[in-house]
Amino acid sequence: MTELVLLPLKVFPGWPQPEPVSGLFLLMLTVVVPLGVGAIVVAIFKAPEWRARGREDARAVGMVELDGDGVADDLALPAEGQARRSA
Repeated sequence: MTELVLLPLKVFPGWPQPEPVSGLFLLMLTVVVPLGVGAIVVAIFKAPEWRARGREDARAVGMVELDGDGVADDLALPAEGQARRSA
């Protein structure tokens, strides 16, 4: 890969010569940036599934009380908290 950096670039007459780039810059441009963009796209499309799974886990351990349409209304409090809240 570093051999490509060392090749002289030909430009049209009158155009400015490009600045040389480092191997680290090429690595970032061809590997790290695409992986980062891919991670953002995956996060956008998987977020609803992750949120639903989190709600299922919270419901399984009794942290969330759901109303009829499946929307979390309130966090379940410990017994002493519920007694204080109703008083």
